[in-house]
Amino acid sequence: MKSYEEVLEKAKYMKEHYNIETQLAGWDIFELLEFKDLKELDLLKAQATEEEWNKNKGELTEEYVKKEVANYLSFAFGKAHNERGISANRSIYHFQNWLWVLEDYELLVFAQDDSNYGKDGGYGITILRKIRDKYKDFITKDKEEFIKEYGEY
Repeated sequence: MKSYEEVLEKAKYMKEHYNIETQLAGWDIFELLEFKDLKELDLLKAQATEEEWNKNKGELTEEYVKKEVANYLSFAFGKAHNERGISANRSIYHFQNWLWVLEDYELLVFAQDDSNYGKDGGYGITILRKIRDKYKDFITKDKEEFIKEYGEY
């Protein structure tokens, strides 16, 4: 699991090298950081308050990040099944961030391999299935509803 300092360094890198406003590339990473650090990096709206941030802030714990991965699957499968190309692709970026934080490098490399995005009907389905297979025990959404919408996990 990445340390707070490593996540902060990655956030600084993303801020410097990505168009954060349009790509939304780093929010999975940013939400794990403290208000003061985000404020220093100028990654918050001017009117954001520390109290407001702390209500919605994520936790830099293995359990929290694994649950984020697992519970985002239903949304990601929905985008993939409905052939929503840009949204499906963004979903994969979210998973790549979380996998990096978890130091799940084997699955991260698989998710970063563009040839896996187009397999099995495309839209990242193959990647999502592999993530689901590994993190299904952390799904906290209703199992019956998930299966009904996206298949057995």
